[in-house]
Amino acid sequence: MLLLAIPNQLSHPRVGLVIAKKNIKLATGRNRVRRLIREAFRLQQANIPSVDIVVLARKAVADMNNEEVFQCLTKLYSRIGQQHANALAKANSSSAT
Repeated sequence: MLLLAIPNQLSHPRVGLVIAKKNIKLATGRNRVRRLIREAFRLQQANIPSVDIVVLARKAVADMNNEEVFQCLTKLYSRIGQQHANALAKANSSSAT
């Protein structure tokens, strides 16, 4: 899975999904991945800064079970939060000098 994030001007994060038929053939598989992405986002939403996130599902996601997908997404969402915090700290330290 690939996550792309960019800061937004809202007070909450947003998520967008790209799940190509080329990568996950059956509609039931694509819908399962959509549900898992949305649920992981809902549970982690309080820990995610105000960013717009696009989740690109790859072929490997179809072979993962629900728990593996959920753990992967939780890890990626927390990483976005850390990177955003680091970017803010870096911007604040450079503007202070």
